[in-house]
Amino acid sequence: MKSSKIFWGIFFILAAVYVIVSQFGILPDVGVFSVLLTVFLLWVFVEGIRHVNFFEILMSAACICIIYDEPLGITKLTPWPLLGAAVLASIGLSMIFQGKRRYKKSVYIGGSSGAGVSGTSLIVTVCPLSVMSLCSVTFTGSSGLVMS
Repeated sequence: MKSSKIFWGIFFILAAVYVIVSQFGILPDVGVFSVLLTVFLLWVFVEGIRHVNFFEILMSAACICIIYDEPLGITKLTPWPLLGAAVLASIGLSMIFQGKRRYKKSVYIGGSSGAGVSGTSLIVTVCPLSVMSLCSVTFTGSSGLVMS
């Protein structure tokens, strides 16, 4: 079973429980939109940690703080000072740790994606250093000629 199906199944079960329990007045006064936005921002936070993207980590945390500023008692810090601090901190952390977050994703077109690429194939390697940057393109012809 795919992990995305498990995630969405658990999400909808928890949403159903939230709808029922919220009618009893047990939960604090938090709207459904705030809960859904929090779940999305937590997902962005976890993806930021997974990919070591400081902007995603800090901005999602800042947005969660903005949503819950009154219960946290930080109304004087929201929204602009907190967002500004998150942007500046993400720039600083990205400059300090810029070499630590290199990962590549290769896409194989044609041939086979195994170690022995047979036939004609095109391998595109994308590095997410900016919005969309290309690391390399490798073309392997049927004669074994490799062009980068």
